[in-house]
Amino acid sequence: MAKCLLVIDLQYGFITEKTKDILPGIKELTEVWPEEDYIAATKFVNADDSPFTTDMGWEGLKTPDEQELAGFLRANADLVYEKTGYSAVTDEFLSFIEENGIDEVDVCGVDADCCILRTAFDLFEMGMPFLVLKKYVASNGGKGSTDAAFKVMGRAVGKDHISKWSYKCQTE
Repeated sequence: MAKCLLVIDLQYGFITEKTKDILPGIKELTEVWPEEDYIAATKFVNADDSPFTTDMGWEGLKTPDEQELAGFLRANADLVYEKTGYSAVTDEFLSFIEENGIDEVDVCGVDADCCILRTAFDLFEMGMPFLVLKKYVASNGGKGSTDAAFKVMGRAVGKDHISKWSYKCQTE
């Protein structure tokens, strides 16, 4: 069986002063990720008729420049797929994990309090073993939002699904 590193929404429209510090770590993680395992990356697309636009009035992530993935992901990802909501657990991702015999998912990226949290809930409810790599997660809501997300996550899916260590520490 295999593992998948799931990198959520590491796009130029989400890379800001509040999230940029996780980029070097995620880049390194994708470079040392075992070749026999997989890397998937999501790309959030905000449509004009999405609830993000119609209900929240949010106009972000509509242009190709904002939607563009961090460069190293294009080179290292086995799968890049679009999503239009918070969760990275889409039909396309479910097909990918089934086709490749993936039995564990490690999650990183942005935003902790939105897409990471929702994805953790969905992985938990489907019974998929997973780990959220805390060192490689941030939020555009800032540190307070990230901390709140991990507090909720720990309570809702269990602290055993949250890693405090870097990938290298886990493998040593």
